[in-house]
Amino acid sequence: MKPLTDDPAAEAAGEDLNRSYEAMAHLIAVVQELSHARDLDTVQAIVRRAARALTGADGATFVLRQGDLCYYADEDAIAPLWKGKRFPMATCVSGWAMLNRQPAVIEDIYADRRVPADAYRPTFVQSLVMVPIRAAAPIGAIGNYWARRHRATSGEIKLLQALADSASIALENVALYRELTERVEELKEANRLKSQFLSNVSHELRTPLNAILGYTELLIDGTYGRLKTDQRTPLEGVQRNAGDLLRLINDVLDLTRIEAGKIEIRTEKIDLVTLLQEIFIDIQPILDQKSLALWLDIPEGLPVIESDTAKVRQILANLLSNAAKFTDQGKVMVSAEEIPHRPGVEIAIRDTGIGIPKEALPKIFERFHQVDGSATREFGGVGLGLSIVKELVGLLGGEIRVESEVGNGSTFTLFLPCR
Repeated sequence: MKPLTDDPAAEAAGEDLNRSYEAMAHLIAVVQELSHARDLDTVQAIVRRAARALTGADGATFVLRQGDLCYYADEDAIAPLWKGKRFPMATCVSGWAMLNRQPAVIEDIYADRRVPADAYRPTFVQSLVMVPIRAAAPIGAIGNYWARRHRATSGEIKLLQALADSASIALENVALYRELTERVEELKEANRLKSQFLSNVSHELRTPLNAILGYTELLIDGTYGRLKTDQRTPLEGVQRNAGDLLRLINDVLDLTRIEAGKIEIRTEKIDLVTLLQEIFIDIQPILDQKSLALWLDIPEGLPVIESDTAKVRQILANLLSNAAKFTDQGKVMVSAEEIPHRPGVEIAIRDTGIGIPKEALPKIFERFHQVDGSATREFGGVGLGLSIVKELVGLLGGEIRVESEVGNGSTFTLFLPCR
């Protein structure tokens, strides 16, 4: 086949151009690979392979600066060089490149005073080039070695320097990633200790509180003698406040269990109609106390779901109690329906209460969040209930959303999957 050109110079130039394109494509691939490196060993492995491949050298080395020493951390060569060894900065070529912040190009290692010739005699090296990693304040160097006399071209030096610059960024990323990882671990440990502390304190508080509630109930029931009229009211106050405190402690315990991943899911068949009727009986005293009406729209044919009864009860009881707590007059409405386009049941709990400002809606499921700490202080609580509801709903594979308007009440819509 006849060549495309009879000009040897043009043909050689074309070959050089092709090699340049190939080298650049290889360099781009290496840069992308370095961007995903998360530890020093990975960076070293990528760089030592790439440094040799980009220039066709017989060996490559990756050097790190350690104070006044050059540490030859890794290498890829036809024969052993100095991997794992350390040399003073002033006595090796990598040290010269770092101290002078420029490449060292040496065609004959035995004719250049920067080279400790005796150290090189046992090796295959005849020529080398060494470039610093990071120009402003070098933290290392990358070296290429040839077993024959070779003077590195400007193109080879540029490729090697570009690799060194990319390695510098990768090393900074590794250091940042390590710092962030250590910080995350510290935060995890701090969070674990906090959860453990809260759990231990909560357990210790529950014992005396249960005793207080038990003795108070016995006193109110007249077990220790008939009460006078003026004695019953303060005892009922003790009972009410101790109950509130016990519920708060139970919320903290639930929260610590969720954070620790110690919540177990016990799946069983649940008749939601029956469960809702039981919860209505429990919250009826709260509704009666405020003269609130309860409107129900629950079809008899509601499907049975498979979930954790205790947790579903806790979710619904919390939402209904909240609806009653934040409604001074009007009604609480509960509706339920099967969702045709997805296997599950949707339960909506509406109230005619104080409502929630639009800007506060995205935060109401956050822990310890109070919509208005001053205005709602009369309602009590520390902002754990809805956070626990959100966590439990997620554990059960469900969803919850809220719509509200100040002065016009709120609607919490809960979706529970059939399984």
